[in-house]
Amino acid sequence: VIHASPDGQWGVPAEGGNWTGVVGQLHQKKADQSLMLMPTFGRSSVVQFSRLYTGDAILIVSLKPQLLPRYLSIIKPFPEVLWAVVLASMVAWGLALWIMQKTW
Repeated sequence: VIHASPDGQWGVPAEGGNWTGVVGQLHQKKADQSLMLMPTFGRSSVVQFSRLYTGDAILIVSLKPQLLPRYLSIIKPFPEVLWAVVLASMVAWGLALWIMQKTW
């Protein structure tokens, strides 16, 4: 279950050795882990920090895939080579039929 800190704080020392915010949730065992929590000397004495893993600096953004327009729905699934072969064969058969009709 993911939830925010009840008091909306990251964690500062409070009275009686308690902590507020996310650090308090971790210290009181009300949470198992936290993301984006900066380790400080005081926090390190209360909770255990794991090794930091940084993300990549490069981010690829692209458009969400959309449905094909209706007029492209039959054309797009086939490669361009297939359409070139179909067009060439239609021209060849048309020319062959025209020649056969003229020689008849």
